[in-house]
Amino acid sequence: MMPHGAYVLHAARPALAIAAERHSSHKDPQMAAISIPKPAGIAESFEDYCARAKPVLIGALAGLGAAHALIRYDGYGDQGAAEEVTALLPTASVADLSGEIDYPTRDDWTGVTRMARASLESALTDFAEIVLAHHYCGWENGDGAVGTIEIHVADDSVVVEHAIRVMTTEGDRVAF
Repeated sequence: MMPHGAYVLHAARPALAIAAERHSSHKDPQMAAISIPKPAGIAESFEDYCARAKPVLIGALAGLGAAHALIRYDGYGDQGAAEEVTALLPTASVADLSGEIDYPTRDDWTGVTRMARASLESALTDFAEIVLAHHYCGWENGDGAVGTIEIHVADDSVVVEHAIRVMTTEGDRVAF
C-alpha cells in the first residue's frame, strides 16, 4: 500500500514520468508550468477495492429493501457504457436509486481509491465500469460486447455475464 499523497507512475505513461523528473530538477519556466497532481486517495488492488465497495453498495441496496440490482451494459466501435441500472424489491417493483450515498470509487489507471458522493444509481454504474475495466479491458472495442452485472444482496455476491460479439466470415472456393 502506498502512503497518502504518493505519486503513482506507470510504465504505460513514460512521458509523465519524464515530465515529473524534469519538473522537479529544472528551473526552466516552461517546465515549472507542468503540474502533476497527487492522487487524493490510496492505491490498492482491485480485490481490496471490491472488499471496500461491495459492502457499501450492498448495504445501500439492503437499506432500500432491494433483493438484487441488475446493471446492463453494451458497447461496440470503441464506445460503450452501463446503460440500465435497476434494483428490484421483493414485491417485484423497482427501487428508487436516486438517493445519494458516499461510496469508494477507483481510478483504473492508477489504482487509487477515493470516496465519492453520488446517487446510488451512479455509484452502481461506476462500480460496473470499474469491474468491466478490470476483467474485460477494451470490451467496448471493435465488435464489442454486451452483458449484465447482477448484485445479490442476500449472499453478498456479484455475478458478471459477459458476451463478446464476434464477426464471422464464411468462405467458399471453386476451382474448375
